[in-house]
Amino acid sequence: TKKYKKVKSQLIGSGSYGSVFLIEHIETHKRYAAKSSKKQMSDDMIQEIQFYTRFKSPVILSLHGFSLTNFEGQNKPILILEYMPNNSLKDFLSKPKIIQANKSKKYTIIMGIITGLLYLYSERVVHRDLKPENILLDEHYYPRIGDFGSSIMYSDPEKWITKKNEKNVGTLFYMAPEIFVENEPYSYKS
Repeated sequence: TKKYKKVKSQLIGSGSYGSVFLIEHIETHKRYAAKSSKKQMSDDMIQEIQFYTRFKSPVILSLHGFSLTNFEGQNKPILILEYMPNNSLKDFLSKPKIIQANKSKKYTIIMGIITGLLYLYSERVVHRDLKPENILLDEHYYPRIGDFGSSIMYSDPEKWITKKNEKNVGTLFYMAPEIFVENEPYSYKS
């Protein structure tokens, strides 16, 4: 965190994990997003770091670094991620300009999400919390999938099923119907 500074304490997002701030590298002045955890280092955070370092795709949000302490010096980790100036797909969909957006922009977003999901599937990863808030848009509205704290990896798609206590992981209204309605564990079909 010593190489970065907050940009006027600009909060750009928040959730159950904590907050996301806009930060700037002191020497290069390049901007990043700092995902700051409310809690100390957890298995979910370690797992998320592992996923980000594993992925090499233009449709997955890039991790540029992490710190075990936040900007206040507390033992709460920060992920330094690629900054997406057009915020999330949720923000994009909530604005009246979505109606006016040209078809190619909408097509780019949809195809980027599909490409990202195909990439994750090829890496044997189930996101488990894919929703508009976790799809971020760069300056050209190219999407990036982020937030892998709930994600899991499997070895054999035909045999993979989660443990019973791992059911209903994710956000209620975006869960696969077999998870929420039928109360089944996650499988590769999810």
